[in-house]
Amino acid sequence: MAMQGPSARSAEAVLDRVGEAVEAVADATRLGTELFALTEILDAQPRLRRVLTDPSLDDDRLVELVEGLLSSFDDTTVAVAATAVRQRWSATRDLADAVEAAGVHAFLAAAEADGDLDELEDELFRFARIVAAQPELVEALTDRKAPVAARQQLVDSLLADHVGTSSLQLVRQAVTGRQRSVLGALGEMQRLAAARRERLVAEVRVARPLSADMYEKLSTVLAQTFDHELQLNVIVDPEVLGGVTVTVGDQVVDGTVATRLADAHRRLAG
Repeated sequence: MAMQGPSARSAEAVLDRVGEAVEAVADATRLGTELFALTEILDAQPRLRRVLTDPSLDDDRLVELVEGLLSSFDDTTVAVAATAVRQRWSATRDLADAVEAAGVHAFLAAAEADGDLDELEDELFRFARIVAAQPELVEALTDRKAPVAARQQLVDSLLADHVGTSSLQLVRQAVTGRQRSVLGALGEMQRLAAARRERLVAEVRVARPLSADMYEKLSTVLAQTFDHELQLNVIVDPEVLGGVTVTVGDQVVDGTVATRLADAHRRLAG
C-alpha cells in the first residue's frame, strides 16, 4: 500500500488506533475479520466511499453513519472505522486500502500474541512458493471471472488443515484481487510480519538446500552485513548453479557461479 500526502498520514493514524486496540486486550482475530469485511463493503459501494472521504462533510456526521452501518460489529472495530473516517484521504480507494492494512496488522498481532508470528511468516512464504511454481494455481487464484468466495474456498481446501488461523485469513484476503497480484500481496504481508519484529526479509536463492549450520552462518553474516536481523526466505533454484544470491529490498548480493560465468562471457565478448 503506497500512499502519498494526506493518505499516508491518515493510514498511519488508523494503524496506530489498531495498535492501541490490541494493547487494550481487544480480540485481534475478530478485529481483523471485521476490518476485512468492512474493506469488502467499501469496495462494493463506491458511493459510500465517496461520502466517507468527502472533506466537506462533518466528521461527527460521518462517524454516526459508520456506527449505523456497522451496528452488528464489535465496538473496537467501529472505533477503528471512526478513526478512519475522521482522516483526510487523497483518493477514495485509499480509505479501503487503509482499512485492509489495518486488518492485516490485526491478524499479525493475533499471531504474535499466540507466539506464532515466526510460523505465520514461514506459512505465507511456503504457500507463495507453491503458488509461484504452479501457473495453473496462479490462474485459479486470480481468475476475476470466478467469484471471490470461490477463490477463497479453494484456499480453504488447500490450507485450512495445515496453517494457523491468522495465516489462513491473510491468504484468503490475498486472493480477493485487491492488490497487484496474489504473490505481491503475500510478499507484502511477509514484509509487514517481519517489520513487526523490526526484521528485514532476505530472499536467498541457492542451488541446493542449506544445512542448519550453513543457514545459521549465512544468517549471521547477513545480519552483520546489513546491521539488522533478517528473516531468511530460502529458495532452491537449480539455475543458480552454485553459490548464493541474496536480495534484501532493492539490494542484491550475488555470488553465484551463473553470474560469474555471465560476467566472464561479457568480458570475452567485449
